[in-house]
Amino acid sequence: MVPQEYIGVWKRTLLKTKRGTHDTISEAYWLQTEDLHSDLRIPTQALAVESKCLSECSEDELSALASQYAFAGHTQVEGDLATWYREIDFEPPGKPDVGRMTFVSPDILHEDDPDAASAAYHETWERIPGTSDPTRCWGSRLKASDGSGRKAFLLVAGDRFMFAADREQAFPSQSGCMKDIVSSESISKQGKLDLLGFEVSYGNVHGWTVEVSTLPQQRDARLMKGEGSTLSSSEMQIALTKQTGFELGAVQPCGGWEIDT
Repeated sequence: MVPQEYIGVWKRTLLKTKRGTHDTISEAYWLQTEDLHSDLRIPTQALAVESKCLSECSEDELSALASQYAFAGHTQVEGDLATWYREIDFEPPGKPDVGRMTFVSPDILHEDDPDAASAAYHETWERIPGTSDPTRCWGSRLKASDGSGRKAFLLVAGDRFMFAADREQAFPSQSGCMKDIVSSESISKQGKLDLLGFEVSYGNVHGWTVEVSTLPQQRDARLMKGEGSTLSSSEMQIALTKQTGFELGAVQPCGGWEIDT
C-alpha cells in the first residue's frame, strides 16, 4: 500500500528534461489507488490526430500516436522514492520507473530523477480536486474471460476513472521504443495497428464517458455500452466482484472481462 497522501488523480503541469524539453501542454494523468496505478501521457502531436478511428489513420498519424506513453500496474513507496511496476505497457517491456518525490503542498507533488548527479528530468504534478478521498478510490485487476491472458485495469478516484487494457498482439522480437518500431519499414500497417491497439482511457464515471484516450475512437465515447454506463462507481465495484463478461473498452476479448483474483 502507498501512503494515503498519494491517492487520487494527478495531472502533470510541467515536464523539464536535461535535453531541453519544457512541456506544459501535453495531456498527462496519473491515477493512484492504495496499490495500483495507471498513467497516460499524450503529447500535442498525438492530440492533433484528426482520424476518428485507429484503422483510418494515415502513416503520419500512426507515427504521432506512437509518441504516446501509457501503462498500468502496482506501486511501491519507500521513503521519498516511488516505484511504478508496469504490468502492462504501451512501450516494449522495460525496467520499473523510479522517482524521487517531494510534496510541495498536499496537492502539489514534484518528481525528480533519483540520480541527483544526472538530474535527467523534473515533473510537477497537481492533484485534481475531489479525488483524494480514499473511501471513493478503488482499483481492480481484470483478465480476459476467454483465457487469452490479456490483462486490464479499472481504477477510480472520486468521479474520475482510468481504464487500461493490454493489446491483443505481443511485441515483435526487435528492440527499441514504440516510435522506432512503428516507423520501421519491416512492419506492415496491420502490424502497426496491432501494436498501437493498447488502450488507456481517462474520463468521468458519470456515464463512464471517456475524455482522453490512446485510441482515437475512444475519445468522447462510452467506456461501456448499454446498462453498464448507468452504474455508479460503487455499483460498478460491487458488480465486478459478482459478474463476468464485462464489456469494457474498444477492443474487448471474446466473453468480455472478469475480475482477476
